[in-house]
Amino acid sequence: EAFVIEDRETLALAEAALLLLEQDPEHAEAINTIFRAFHTIKGTSAFLGLTRMTDLAHEAENLLSRMRDGALRCVGRNADLVLRSIDVLRACTSHVGDTKPGQSVPLTKGIGELREELIAARAAPAGNEDAAPMHGEPRSATPRREGDASENSGSETTSTSQGTETSVRVRTD
Repeated sequence: EAFVIEDRETLALAEAALLLLEQDPEHAEAINTIFRAFHTIKGTSAFLGLTRMTDLAHEAENLLSRMRDGALRCVGRNADLVLRSIDVLRACTSHVGDTKPGQSVPLTKGIGELREELIAARAAPAGNEDAAPMHGEPRSATPRREGDASENSGSETTSTSQGTETSVRVRTD
């Protein structure tokens, strides 16, 4: 429950900072606020074994790192990717909060595709930020349950020391 509350507050701060970036795409403190939000969520989701959520937060953090370094600007496609990352991480957080103890946490639709878009945007040369979003309108952040047919289907998984995959269950402690 503390994870859900903290992540919601962190994402609200990131969203407010993104609004500042609409006015000034080089606003250093706003970029740092969003970077810290993704960094915090990456760490807490990793602690809970929410691998795909961790991976998405990590790639969003990497994109913001290039913005902090001045290599990219938070405009156009990059601003859209940051907003979509906030939205998808918010949906992931809600799924964790809605999952009863002992149940698998559902994956959020489009999480893998968004991660790939973040990787591509981070690798893009500076000056391409004003391009339209890569895949048009932002995707909806709806849950997928185990057994859904897609690249992103199934439960959150984590590797064990034996190299096997296990479903993550919500802890009650």
